Amino acid sequence: MHEIAEKLRETRKFRDLSGETLEAIAEWAAARYAGREAVKAAKRKLHQVYGAYIEAVDIPRVEALAAGLPEHPDAETVKSVCREILAMHAGTAERLPYMEEIYPRLFAGLPEVRRVADVGCGLHPFARPWMGLPDETYYLAIDINCRLTETIDAFFPRAGYHGAGECRDPLRRPLEGRWDVVLLLKTLPCFEQQEKGASRKLLGVIDARRIVVSFPAKSLGGREKGMREHYRAFIEELMPISEVIETENETYYISDGNDG
Repeated sequence: MHEIAEKLRETRKFRDLSGETLEAIAEWAAARYAGREAVKAAKRKLHQVYGAYIEAVDIPRVEALAAGLPEHPDAETVKSVCREILAMHAGTAERLPYMEEIYPRLFAGLPEVRRVADVGCGLHPFARPWMGLPDETYYLAIDINCRLTETIDAFFPRAGYHGAGECRDPLRRPLEGRWDVVLLLKTLPCFEQQEKGASRKLLGVIDARRIVVSFPAKSLGGREKGMREHYRAFIEELMPISEVIETENETYYISDGNDG
């Protein structure tokens, strides 16, 4: 591992991140700075791209809630635990009022959904109980936080779902295989901060019947500032849009047509 990546791994904030991500950021910093300045630059870059999310999620609390799910839980018990986890981060908490209506629309028109990939998932896989998918649907949750994906990987079978959590950097190891639905929910702006043109790179290799991309409609401070218009122009450059769904805090773009 790159020496700078090793330094990043030694910090409490970044120690659980994918080695692929740490290596990439280390190489970026080493190409621009030397010595201690390179390490400082790498930490700044990681904080800029992922720091706000990492600091906002209480991973030990997520682990405790997920591990506390009883054996063979009923549906309401699973929902109760998942709702508490989703409420722990603003990005998923703001979806709570809309989950009953939004997921049927995201999956509408697909006669059978057998494989779903959630790229840059964060806490979103804990919304699985509201998606209306068969328990046997394979749900792959991808994130660069290895501790989080390990928690998701253990939670799925405990909750009675088929799926897995996988720690990987989608920019360094793109999604492979054929999927029914690929979700990229509020993740593309983070990838663009890490690497300009990342969105085109990610979308260009996805093989799916449906791609769902979403963007925040407001800033962290609650201001709109033309964000819907900005992101619509951005995504229309990258993929054909079949449908647009808006909630108070988020805009979803659905792209269909790749039937294989």
